[in-house]
This record gives sequence, C-alpha cells and structure tokens, in this order.
Amino acid sequence: TNVWAQTNGAKEQYEAVFSAADVMMTVCDFLREQVIAMGAPPEKVIRHYSVSPIHEIPFRERSWPESGKVEILTVARLAEIKGLPYSIRAVRELLDRGYKVRYRIAGDGPLRSELEGLIAELGLGDTVHLLGWCDRDQVLRLLGEAHLFVLTSVVAESGSHEGMAVVLREAQAAGL
Repeated sequence: TNVWAQTNGAKEQYEAVFSAADVMMTVCDFLREQVIAMGAPPEKVIRHYSVSPIHEIPFRERSWPESGKVEILTVARLAEIKGLPYSIRAVRELLDRGYKVRYRIAGDGPLRSELEGLIAELGLGDTVHLLGWCDRDQVLRLLGEAHLFVLTSVVAESGSHEGMAVVLREAQAAGL
C-alpha cells in the first residue's frame, strides 16, 4: 500500500519529525516497517513492546452467570478504527437470538453521538451503555465485573489501523 496516502498529506510533518528525532519507538515489527517505509531512517527506529502492569490486575475465573445475563465490556476510544458499530450490531444479533446481555463501552471520542444514534436506532438503549472516559480504578472494576471482553478493530477509510492494543493484555490478565 502507499503509506503516504494514509497520512492525509502530512509527509512534510513526518519528515520533520524523522529528521529531529534521536530515536522512534514502535510497539511491533509491523509498525516499525511502516514508519521506515514512510521515510524514517531504520537506525533510528526501534521496536519496544509496551508493558502493562498486569500484576496489578486481579485475575478471576469466568463462568456462565447464574442470572444468565452476560456482561460484555469494551474499553476503547470512540473512533473509527475501533469498529464499535460492528460490536453494537452484534449485541442486537445476540438479543435477537435470545441471549441476555449487557454491553458496556468505557471510553470517549469523536464518534460518541454517532454511536448513540446507532444504539437508539437498534433499540439498545437498555442494553448498550456508553460510560464515557473511565479512570484506571474504574476500568479495573469493569474488568472484574465482565464475562467477556470485545475489542473490534477495522482499517479506517483514511488507512489508519491499530497496532497491539494494551487493553487486550489487561483484559487477558483479568481472566477475560
């Protein structure tokens, strides 16, 4: 793919960063190669896996809830690359198939009003809850209460895409 086409015409800004930086860190080899393809000198780009303090996250075995109602959680920015309309539509499908679920989305961002509209359109106001931005303690509590963790991800129209989301490691550490 044309990496420069994905930068929305910011080639000059990137070149300035590449020139001024002593070192640039990416979270995976794929992103390292992308940055190099955009013009960064390879000797300045290192891969450095991000580290989560997973020892601070209480682990809990999960099982089907006695009430039958499954708590689903997403922690994410409300942005296009997160693909949240897909998970919201999937919740509609689960309900239509007879499952009892509650879906909570912790995070905020530019798509909030669009997602609120989709939730209303699909009749999910009692099932899907946009919690807004949550601090670390709130996220840890939500991880402890959930039965399932969902993080959808798509390639945005601009070509933007995600690397490795730290929250996935945190959800796994919690037993999700």
